[in-house]
Amino acid sequence: MPDTLRSISRQLSATTLALALVGGLFALGSAAAPAASAASAAASAAASAASASAASASAVATVQSSAAAGIAAAPDAWLTSWAQSQDRVAGLTFTNQTLRMITHLSQGGDELRVRLQNQYGTGPITVNASAVAISSTGAATVDGTTRTLAFAGQPSVTIPKGGEVWSDAVALVTKAQDDIAVSMFVQVPTVPSLHSYPFRTNYTSPAGSGNKVTDTSAAAFTESLTWTYLVSAVDVHNSELNGTIVAYGSSVVDGEGSQNCGPGCTATGTNRRWADDLARRINSELPSDAQIALANAGIGGTTASPACGGGGNNGVDRLNRDVLALHGVTGVIYYYGTNDLPANCSATTIIDSYTNVFQRLRAAGIKIYVTPITPRPSYTQPQNAVRSAVNSFVTAGGNCSGTCDAILDFDAVLKDPVNSNTIYAPFDTGDGTHANVAGQQAIANSIPLPLLAASGLPDGSPLPVLKTFSTYDFERGYQGWRAGSNVGAVNWVSTFANGPKAPFAGQRVMDARSLNVPANVMRTVFVAPPVPLDASAQTELVAHIDSHGAFPGATGYEAVVTLTGAGGDVRTQTFPMTPDSWNTITLDVSEWAARSAVSRIEIGFRVLGATGNWSPHFQIDDVIWNAFPEITSGAPSAAMVGSAYSFTVVASGNPAPTFSVSEGSLPAGLSLDAQTGVVSGVPTLAGSATFTISASNGVGAPATAAYTMVVAAASVAPEITSGAPSAATVGSAYSFTVVASGNPVPTFSVSEGSLPAGLSLDAQTGVVSGVPTLAGSATFTISASNGVGAPATAAYTIAVAAKPTPTPTPTPTPTPTPTPTPTPTPTVTPTATPTSSAAPGAPTDGRQPPLASTGSELLPLSLLAAGLALCGVIVLRLRRRQLNRE
Repeated sequence: MPDTLRSISRQLSATTLALALVGGLFALGSAAAPAASAASAAASAAASAASASAASASAVATVQSSAAAGIAAAPDAWLTSWAQSQDRVAGLTFTNQTLRMITHLSQGGDELRVRLQNQYGTGPITVNASAVAISSTGAATVDGTTRTLAFAGQPSVTIPKGGEVWSDAVALVTKAQDDIAVSMFVQVPTVPSLHSYPFRTNYTSPAGSGNKVTDTSAAAFTESLTWTYLVSAVDVHNSELNGTIVAYGSSVVDGEGSQNCGPGCTATGTNRRWADDLARRINSELPSDAQIALANAGIGGTTASPACGGGGNNGVDRLNRDVLALHGVTGVIYYYGTNDLPANCSATTIIDSYTNVFQRLRAAGIKIYVTPITPRPSYTQPQNAVRSAVNSFVTAGGNCSGTCDAILDFDAVLKDPVNSNTIYAPFDTGDGTHANVAGQQAIANSIPLPLLAASGLPDGSPLPVLKTFSTYDFERGYQGWRAGSNVGAVNWVSTFANGPKAPFAGQRVMDARSLNVPANVMRTVFVAPPVPLDASAQTELVAHIDSHGAFPGATGYEAVVTLTGAGGDVRTQTFPMTPDSWNTITLDVSEWAARSAVSRIEIGFRVLGATGNWSPHFQIDDVIWNAFPEITSGAPSAAMVGSAYSFTVVASGNPAPTFSVSEGSLPAGLSLDAQTGVVSGVPTLAGSATFTISASNGVGAPATAAYTMVVAAASVAPEITSGAPSAATVGSAYSFTVVASGNPVPTFSVSEGSLPAGLSLDAQTGVVSGVPTLAGSATFTISASNGVGAPATAAYTIAVAAKPTPTPTPTPTPTPTPTPTPTPTPTVTPTATPTSSAAPGAPTDGRQPPLASTGSELLPLSLLAAGLALCGVIVLRLRRRQLNRE
């Protein structure tokens, strides 16, 4: 393009020179100016084009450079979003075929890279081609998302025995919970390493089918696979994430039981492991600036200590490759020991392996969250004694005697309230060891998200606050309640029939069994959240309490609620209650400033006016924080007749409020969803409607907000209705209006041709106006557009006439002069008196005869006459001189 422009510029310059020479010869210098201007414009255009080309090339280079430098520029922006740890070599050989593994991201990003591993291979493995794509259904992928992978810039890679390789980064925008298909073509017979029991389906094309890595269809992948081969981790590039939490342990971590909903029941679907449930909670409950990724590094059947079996897959030996080799790791959820007990390992051996791992993680700056060993009915009495000793070490001081950072009590979540050596029946798969789908969810629900989110923050940083404020709903697994004073045990039962959720089918209620102490002393249960609860937005605490039986001679019963808030500030309130019935107690905290950090909730029960000992049960159901409703959404956007419309009224509060129109009415055609607050529909009438929305949740007065919604007339495509323009004249003011209908009001432009020189178009009004400067005829097309349908167009021709030349005044025909009479030859006499040389009939006073016209158009005739008269005078004088000489 620059060469073409330079050629045009040279031609225009030559033309300019020729025109300038011709103009000089014909005194037409003014004609050279437009040519010189054109040459200058062409040269300027060539320079601009060259500059734009250079700028474009620079921009491309910058983008490519930035993409290539992404890892080096922001290494902390790469985090592992999915992982599966390899545990053995395959029993299958793959030849000239393509494997497609389906991975599941806990978080998304703008780039992606993949780890291929050959941990247990018998020799090097060559992957001849590979690609990633967003998965759709089965083995199919989403069109347009396929990205071929390279390794150090090469399409094929050889993975050494026992080694791993990371692919180069590829640009692929992904989001949390996306499934990513990783496709790998192996040409020669290959026996890869694998991860057992991924709890989802993977795929392969048949042997001999060749390279199918970029196929988007599932047609080539006719065989399903149970294991995950070759791929062991997927990283995403996301500068907004705060780190990766790795779940590390044995089969309870790996997700055994996640496709089981109880004895004789099989759950459908995938990604139901507690780690998957936890990742979804992170996505939905943590604020955007506290988001973290989650990777699962569980392997079934493994042990904590190498001394207790498990080969190289024990927790000590595999830590480097399965945790420390991942990227952006800020915390580890550590669950090990359940397989060490059947190997009859001592508590000392197990604890030593714990401390080995903890020290290495601490050295890497990684936070450690440990769970006690969960129950198994097959443990012997000595094995249960070891379990108790290990769990005592873990729970000591709430931080493994100072060697870890926090405790996640899976044991309290899963164990049966009556037999603590087995799993609670509704959570049991039937083997007494592994949690089913409900148990997996209960584990995920028990983990305090702000604790995990803080893993990537410096020590002492404020903890993130959940987007949704959790309640202690015992059905969902918030079971951090403990026995306080004069209570022997806290259990979870589902047999009560007189509670607010009667008949409690499938639900759980906390049952506190009192010690045999005087009836009038306080019996308490409490919960101390591992992360203080920020109840700033909450206005009341609600609980339901019931005593089992009445005490003879009692004059009354009461419940006491005590909250400990920020700075140790304590808030206490007493409530009367009736035995053998559920009592709702509500503690107003709307004016309590210390609710910003609630570190302890205690509920007590006692008898009034009685003597003697008593050991009753009392039950508590769902301790819930409530908040007044508050509408936070702004004004609605404008609507239009005939167009789908949606506006959401947003309100906070706990329980979630419901919505209603309390005053006025919505525009015709729109309705309000009482559960979601969405106003939607298709308006049918133009105009303005004023109405009031109320949000109520039974806590305090309803919140209200008044809105006004404007409904505009329906959209109408533009149509040009004006006729042909009138003629114009050079030098005379001109105006012509292009008229167009439509809604919204259309704007105008010249889409083809050009207006006559000197005229312009007003884009808003459609007026063509100005003073034409050149005669001729101009044909052009006007477009009218308003975003509705295609623009309307109309072709016009304006004829511009030349400026008229003024008509001169006619010159009158002169009167003929009479022929003079010949004069006879005079007789020579002595000095004669001079005679006049005036023509006959001329004035004798020496004046010239008057002219018929004095207009400028007669100047040439006047000059001619004067010249002739002068010549006559000269001739006469010469003649006279001659006569005198004679």
